[in-house]
Amino acid sequence: MHITYVVFTVYFYAINVSTGANTQQNTTDTLGRKAFEYSGARKDYDTKFGTEELIQLLSPSSVIVKELTDRGVLRSKNIVGDLGEFYAIEYYNNALNMNGIDSDYAQFQKAICYGLIGDERAKINELNSFLKKYTKSIYSDDAYFVLGNSYIKTNKNEFALESFEKLISNYNRSPLVSQAMLKKGLIYYNTDKNEQALTTYKTVVKQFPNSAEARQAIKNSRQIYVDLGRVDEYATWVKDIDFVNISDAELDNDMYESAEKQYLQNDHKKSILSFKKYLQNFPNGLHKINANFYLAQSLFSNNDHTEAVLFP
Repeated sequence: MHITYVVFTVYFYAINVSTGANTQQNTTDTLGRKAFEYSGARKDYDTKFGTEELIQLLSPSSVIVKELTDRGVLRSKNIVGDLGEFYAIEYYNNALNMNGIDSDYAQFQKAICYGLIGDERAKINELNSFLKKYTKSIYSDDAYFVLGNSYIKTNKNEFALESFEKLISNYNRSPLVSQAMLKKGLIYYNTDKNEQALTTYKTVVKQFPNSAEARQAIKNSRQIYVDLGRVDEYATWVKDIDFVNISDAELDNDMYESAEKQYLQNDHKKSILSFKKYLQNFPNGLHKINANFYLAQSLFSNNDHTEAVLFP
């Protein structure tokens, strides 16, 4: 028996048992609508209808259910969702074969479905095929964004950067541009390209002021400056941003955190500079006592014994 027919049969049976629907009506409409629903937002019927219940209800066909599990079609207790995702791919294939007016939408959603069943390679191939075939589709910016995320998931950062850059350059009015920039910044940060990350985040703040993405970019930039021991530069930059209000207490904490991080990493040369900078900027700061103590410890570890005694 063909696996698609098996999926169709078990899926339709499960839908109607779990929802209490009439199994004799609206077969095509129910499956069609559900296929589209699962591609965008997976439904969860775990609480109503789990794996064991389905096997019991399909007692004569329990071998089929186990076979679908072995083949990877069923991957969780959410049998309706798993079957829906598999069937959705077949549904979109049929739509593509008909060459209808929404064929670009069908192929894009087919790619999404591959991601839902955990086949990132097929998803990437389908998205690249989509972008090559439908160069003027209204879903192109979405496709580049999703493709970039898939490349990140498969540890192909250079391809991810390329996808996000095409979105940013070619669809500069897309609402996804600011999000794509954040993704680029995160890739740079995770690959130790801190200066490029900072440049990217600052561009987000400048081009999309007072947005959620701009605020996230400021937060991410703060972490980079803390890691680098350059909180004073962060303070200078952020004070000129009119839609955020960073208090002196926050900057006090940030500068101390940065110095302490260098100390805990046994980078005493950097920690000495950072603690001195902290005490210079915040002579009566929240962490004055600890800063003096750790500065003395750092100096002692760096064999600066004479200067170390100056910091009790």
